[in-house]
Amino acid sequence: MEDELAKSDASQAFIGYAPIEEGGDNEIALHYTLSCDLSELLSATGVGGTGSSSKPLQATGVDWSPTGSVVAASFGRNDIAGWCDSPGALATWNIFRRGFADEGDHAPDTILDHSSCLMCVSCHPLSPAIIAAGSFNGEVVVWDTSRDEPLLATTKIDDLYHREPVTSLSWVHNPRDDEYRLAAVSGDGKLLFWSLKNNLQCPVEGYRVPAEGADGGRDGTRARRSSARGRTAGCTTLSFLREGRHMTSAVVGTEGGAVVKCRLATSSKGTADQSKSMRWSSEADETLSRVPTKHQREVVRDVEKAAKANRGAEVDLPAVFRARLESSLLYPSPGLFRMEKHHGPVHSIDCSPFHRALLLSSGADGSARLYNTLQSRAVLTFEPSNSNLMDVRWSRARPLVFAAVAEDGGIFIYDLLQSPVIPVASAQLPRGDALFHPRSRLVDVNDKGAVGAAYSVSFNPRQRDLLATGDSRGRVIVWRMSWRLANKRPGEDAGLERLFKGSVGDDGQEDEDDQAN
Repeated sequence: MEDELAKSDASQAFIGYAPIEEGGDNEIALHYTLSCDLSELLSATGVGGTGSSSKPLQATGVDWSPTGSVVAASFGRNDIAGWCDSPGALATWNIFRRGFADEGDHAPDTILDHSSCLMCVSCHPLSPAIIAAGSFNGEVVVWDTSRDEPLLATTKIDDLYHREPVTSLSWVHNPRDDEYRLAAVSGDGKLLFWSLKNNLQCPVEGYRVPAEGADGGRDGTRARRSSARGRTAGCTTLSFLREGRHMTSAVVGTEGGAVVKCRLATSSKGTADQSKSMRWSSEADETLSRVPTKHQREVVRDVEKAAKANRGAEVDLPAVFRARLESSLLYPSPGLFRMEKHHGPVHSIDCSPFHRALLLSSGADGSARLYNTLQSRAVLTFEPSNSNLMDVRWSRARPLVFAAVAEDGGIFIYDLLQSPVIPVASAQLPRGDALFHPRSRLVDVNDKGAVGAAYSVSFNPRQRDLLATGDSRGRVIVWRMSWRLANKRPGEDAGLERLFKGSVGDDGQEDEDDQAN
């Protein structure tokens, strides 16, 4: 029997085989429309103001729990300038809850309010109940929806933290402490890492992303570089390259259209200045090790002076921040590799979950781009719409499939195994407040309503045929894809590798352009 099994493993009889699929080859259909009544939140006394708070909230971000059962959405507004006086909210729906399909209004299981608009959301990769969101006023908020008091922690608003809208969040595994840290970027140009172990009291790691020309690179004239020195870029989106358990490279997008690979410092014990007269915790010592060597002695002196003034016996991480150091000392610039720019703000970046060097971006110029991080020029450019492409995401199941959503309400699915140029499936946000009942296969649409803008998209990590979008009308729409779009095809891994190898060597390599700071 073992010999026969061995022969079966070696057989090539079923190479290229794929099961017969049901339904259309490339389809995307509306499955659920989810919304929540936030009118009480908007009119609550003492929450929000009378200006922007009178406008309905938009679904600014969507994400799925790691089990694929719950979809979470952040609610805020994308059209606020200055300080935000409008409240925000986080809502969750368990779409696989018993009886959910028969409910008419699909009310959320959880609604959690916040004092300012929420601009992005990220579900913990392992714990289904833990969800993080970033606020317009610069806070990072984490909830545990399984608790009676869901709020776990909130960051402060401070010059050394974020003071502008938190635009993107990502959970990153830290193998040394075996925990997931929360990485956040903001319009202030900071990339900060937060830990639930210290209740988000202060960042455990941080970097400043320099503006173009401020990193000592080869952008523009010497005079331009001199005038730009010290400025940071307004960060709009963040994603991490898949490098195994050690994620040391992040890719950020900026308001100026830059797509920048950031090589983060790897901490090493024993590198910090040894002139200390007090005992330093490991977290404080790690922060000191990232301070430029020529400034470490000065930082030790200032931090220990502040700690002694507060009668501290040890220098811990909060003591470092209480010393009120310059942010340029606490947050060094990462090693940078700049890729081909968008013509306008970059709205989203998503690194491939199947390849260490491929990523997608989308921007206000109406294009989505595929990059190989070993070269600066985009490998492929996609232009499915004449309006802003607000978000782009890789499929969690198929290496060559991705989705992009547009400000005109368009949803576009690309399958690079079929076509590298045009989407293989598309859909449009429904007009008005569409209520979809899967059992009756009917859509109840208010034709007088506007379509709205699609702001975010997310593939379900477990239910391969589902994806969710959030839009400007405050709706979370769950879409169902056809079998072909949802299930991995023969030869797809090889096709992804050919795409990578075919793009290498077209222009300068990363090693030539990387600017260490």
